[in-house]
Amino acid sequence: MEIRDLTTADLEVFEAFYRSLSPETATLFRPFGWELRRADLLTHLRETEAGEHLSLGLFNEAGEMEGHGFMLYLGQAQPSFGLGLRDRMQGQGWGPKLMAAVMEDPRVASLPLTTLTVVKTNDRARRIYERWGYVIVTEGAPEWLTDREWYMERRI
Repeated sequence: MEIRDLTTADLEVFEAFYRSLSPETATLFRPFGWELRRADLLTHLRETEAGEHLSLGLFNEAGEMEGHGFMLYLGQAQPSFGLGLRDRMQGQGWGPKLMAAVMEDPRVASLPLTTLTVVKTNDRARRIYERWGYVIVTEGAPEWLTDREWYMERRI
């Protein structure tokens, strides 16, 4: 398994990864919304190449993408973290490894504030985030937050 930066050359495997997610996983992890559009994925990869985001893929030996970890909006006030794995990779320790790769990256490690949202029923993910210092914030949470999600922040 290899964790590496994503580029526009990864568009095909990036799209294949998102299209491979089970409905259950897609309910928990949908950074590109409910309707996956290739144009949105390409925009994300272009913005990543321009330095606006950190976007890492977890790849198996066959070159298939098995996971995606990212920090969006690196140059803005509230960068946003996300992490998702294919069902077959869940529960094997790859979530914490992919999160460590994102959080320890020099482009992320010194950010004074990072944020994320997590579905309230996703206890496994929430526990991983808490190990990295994220805490649930109820006062001042974004207005767009739904009642099924927690908003979490990490300050250093």
